Amino acid sequence: ESCKSCKKILKRAASKGGWRWKMTVQILDHYGWFCQCCGEAEPIFLTIDHIEGGGNLHREEVRENRNEWYHFLIDNNFPEGFRTLCYNCNLGRSRNGGTCPHQESDMS
Repeated sequence: ESCKSCKKILKRAASKGGWRWKMTVQILDHYGWFCQCCGEAEPIFLTIDHIEGGGNLHREEVRENRNEWYHFLIDNNFPEGFRTLCYNCNLGRSRNGGTCPHQESDMS
């Protein structure tokens, strides 16, 4: 889990009017402050993953601009089917047919 210091920094940025950080805090408060694959807890590295894949297509459907994706999650009460991953694990899944390379090494 993220250290209290990291959460404080992010929440302080949100409290100073950073609307994007405010949404990020809400989303991470719900989906978790750490990568559910490797455990990375640095908030700057975290992103939201579509568990069943199809994220690029879904994001294009729900957004007119970059920020609509965050609004979708919040406006829909943080729907199931999403989780927190770090960018490395999320991209690793995308480039590796839906399986994070960490998971493949765990299976061998």
